[in-house]
Amino acid sequence: MDFASGPLAFRRLDTTHQVWGTSLKILYAAHVASQWHAKQRRKGADREPYINHLLEVAHLVAAAGAAEDVICAALLHDAIEDQRITATRISREFGSDIAALVLRAYR
Repeated sequence: MDFASGPLAFRRLDTTHQVWGTSLKILYAAHVASQWHAKQRRKGADREPYINHLLEVAHLVAAAGAAEDVICAALLHDAIEDQRITATRISREFGSDIAALVLRAYR
């Protein structure tokens, strides 16, 4: 799959499109989050990759029964603050609903 043309295609996907039981929209959000936070490390002695935190948050909201858009927002929730990604870019990549959820988490 060509990720350069992916954002528009992913917005058209419904939750029946899955790989290994995970929606492609969530997998794409995880991929984008890993790219945006690639050079970021967590604080602490282990200095583990920051994506681990985002995956942990996404796992918690998924385990609580959250909808697909909420799981995507969990993966992207630190992009505005930590990486200076704009809400407009998030909206363009993932749609206005996910962008609104990310903004709500940011504020």
